[in-house]
Amino acid sequence: MPEASGSGFSSEIDVEMADAPSVKPPPLPPRKPTQKSDSVMMFGKQHDVAECMDNCMFQIETALLKFDGISESQGESSDKTSVVKRLFYGKLRQRLTGPQPSRSSVHEKEDPFSHLPVNVANDGIDIYDGLNSYFDDVVEFNGEKRRMEVTLVDLPPVLQIQLQRVQFNRETLQPYKSQAYVKFGETIYLDRFMDNADLEKKTRSKVIQARLNMARERARLLVEGK
Repeated sequence: MPEASGSGFSSEIDVEMADAPSVKPPPLPPRKPTQKSDSVMMFGKQHDVAECMDNCMFQIETALLKFDGISESQGESSDKTSVVKRLFYGKLRQRLTGPQPSRSSVHEKEDPFSHLPVNVANDGIDIYDGLNSYFDDVVEFNGEKRRMEVTLVDLPPVLQIQLQRVQFNRETLQPYKSQAYVKFGETIYLDRFMDNADLEKKTRSKVIQARLNMARERARLLVEGK
C-alpha cells in the first residue's frame, strides 16, 4: 500500500494519458454532374477561340499603350501609334447591293479588321475557295436578299485567317465539327480581293470560281447518288 502524505499520493504512481480518438468529418453527399451537350461545347469552343484572340490582342495593346505613356482616351491618335494596330489590323470595304442595282440601293462602309474568317464545310477545297465565299456572298438585309461584296483596302503586315470548322447539319438539326483538309501554300495571293484590283481580271476570276463551284456540286451529287 502506498503511504499517504500531506501533498497527496506518492510520486511512485504514474498516470498514463491516452490520446483522444480522432473524429473524421462525414463524407460530402454526391453531387449531380452538370451535363453539357457536345453541340453546346463545340459552339462554345469556337466562340471562345475568337474571343480569346481578341482579348489577348486587346490586353497586349493596352499594356503597350500604357508602357509608352499613351492614354487610351486619345482615340484615333493612339490607334496610329499602337504596335498591335499597325501589325494586325487592316481596313476593308463592304458593299450591299439590292436586287435592282442603283445608286440608292448600294450601301457601302469601311471597317477595320484583325482576321479573315474562312468557312470550312466540305473536303477538296483550298484557302482561296473559303476566301471567295467570304468576299462575295448573299445575305439577308431588311427582309430581302442582298449581295455583299467585301474588298481589302489596306492589308496588315501580319494577316490572320481563322478557320471556322463548326458547321450545322440542316437535316439532323445538329452542329458538328468539320475535319475537312484545307490546302494552302507558303504564299497566299490576295491581289484579286483588293479594292484597287483590275476589274476585268476580278470578273474573270469570279466566272471561273462559279464554274468550279458548279462542277464540285455536280460531283458531290453524283457521289451521293442523287
